[in-house]
Amino acid sequence: MKKLICAFLALAMLTVSFSACANNDDNEPVVTGTNVDTGTGEYVFKEADYQGEEFKILHYGNTAKDFHDEYIWSEGFSSDIIAGAVIERNKLVEDRYNVKIAAEECSPMSEATNRIQAGMVDFGLIYEWGSRSVSAALDGMLFDFREFTDVDFENSWWVPSAAESLTLADRMFINTNMISMNSISWAGIVFFNKMLMDKLQYEYPYEYVQTNTWTCDVMLEMMNGAEEDVNGDGEMTLADQYGGFGVGFEGILYYEPLARQNDDGSYTVIGYTDKMVARYSEYSRKLEDMSSHGYEYFWDEVDSSIHPSIHVSTRKTVFGDDHALFMAGSIDMTKELVDMKHDYGVVPDPKADPSDEWSTGVDYNAPMFSVPVTVDDPDMTSVILDYMAYESENILLPAYYETTLKTKRMQDQRDYEMLDIVRASVEFDPISLYIRGIPDNGFGFRDAMFASGNFSSVWKKYSKKAQAGLDDLIEKMESIGY
Repeated sequence: MKKLICAFLALAMLTVSFSACANNDDNEPVVTGTNVDTGTGEYVFKEADYQGEEFKILHYGNTAKDFHDEYIWSEGFSSDIIAGAVIERNKLVEDRYNVKIAAEECSPMSEATNRIQAGMVDFGLIYEWGSRSVSAALDGMLFDFREFTDVDFENSWWVPSAAESLTLADRMFINTNMISMNSISWAGIVFFNKMLMDKLQYEYPYEYVQTNTWTCDVMLEMMNGAEEDVNGDGEMTLADQYGGFGVGFEGILYYEPLARQNDDGSYTVIGYTDKMVARYSEYSRKLEDMSSHGYEYFWDEVDSSIHPSIHVSTRKTVFGDDHALFMAGSIDMTKELVDMKHDYGVVPDPKADPSDEWSTGVDYNAPMFSVPVTVDDPDMTSVILDYMAYESENILLPAYYETTLKTKRMQDQRDYEMLDIVRASVEFDPISLYIRGIPDNGFGFRDAMFASGNFSSVWKKYSKKAQAGLDDLIEKMESIGY
């Protein structure tokens, strides 16, 4: 269940064959041809003519408060790199398949659910937070991507390891691909303030990463050394200096998958391991003194009126205005720091031990894709999505990753190397995503373990309930059919 992402490998030459069907009704889409590798190294996709039919995507668009991306839709010509790439990609899809790409701004899953229940599905794709899509999936409202014909999820534009890890009980109701950049942009990363690093006479963390010594010990030492009551009033406020903002090491120090799949296909909850206990023992006391605070700590001091949300305001004020040495966040937050007072840099999450592999989680709130179970033409949906993701990898990916991130937002070429490490080490955890759809499931045991420090007694209390919750989830997934 836990594998390093390989979604960005170069395209390989494949031989792909598709069955063709012809329809002589002038009012129906006409699909013809077969798809084979021409020997040129280029993919040949299924030929189809959808007679100007609309392919509508439900998304947030400008209605979003806590985030906004333009990976789905942009109106008309735009000089913006991302918007221009999206327009070009969508136009290529429209021209190839004689289809009209459309997008509707709304609360995507809420609107989709209402229309599915009312039997009024006029859309082919839903772009919604993964966590907000779980209930609809478990209620049998979403199409299983594994039922699509003519889609090879091993192709790089389908983010192969994500497709694998987002498959649970042989079903994939929630998916990500290169139509959106969120398998990159919502990946975790650590920001550091170069001005404060210089002030404290710290070596930039790049060097530690390059020598494989970037560990939690090193970061904790820097954080604790950075904390300062600047005005000497005995209280830590925004007038003071913090070692970290939003930094928590639980995911690094204690992380193990919440469950594993057994050889017989069943799933077993992982309570804890000796490694987790050892790391807890080593770091719990250090974490108690760690100079890091979450967003809520600053909310009374932050002016939220000038930014889209209190979260953006807090990041721009606490880290952007030089009040914190480190900030934990995701790659896409670089767009909020373009007017930061001083330069910043980025590094991967630190390791607990140098022998560990680099590991980066993708937020389960990241917008992902789903398809209504009552979609009119699943074959058309699969053809459009496959080609759109392919062209998006060709056009949008370099526009976002190489031009926007590395050229426009980054000041130091060493950051490019750090981004590449993060991008290559992304992981998805389907249990963490789906288990939230099962109420009172007993999966609060990890938090209880870390709060008490007594792993065995907590696990004894929670184990049966947690396994029952997981069994219920798998049984529910397996029971969904068409």
